[in-house]
Amino acid sequence: MAGEVRELAVEDFNRMRPAEDVIPGISEGMKRLRGQRGKQKAPTKVQKTLRLSPEVINYFQSQGKGWQTNLDKVLKDYVKAKVKV
Repeated sequence: MAGEVRELAVEDFNRMRPAEDVIPGISEGMKRLRGQRGKQKAPTKVQKTLRLSPEVINYFQSQGKGWQTNLDKVLKDYVKAKVKV
């Protein structure tokens, strides 16, 4: 039946070749080191070194995953409150 999806058999795997053999150069630029991201298309944030008191860091880190985003939100809310647009 057309369009039917079947489980791959051993013969299918035996016929497979590395993508680089089929399309030379396909993997260029795709190799990254672990933890390395590609360049942002539209950077929305600026990386800076910031020294904060241990109490502030401990509080936000205790909130769990996304603590940096939460800290950024608190700082943005503070700026909005201070800057009358």
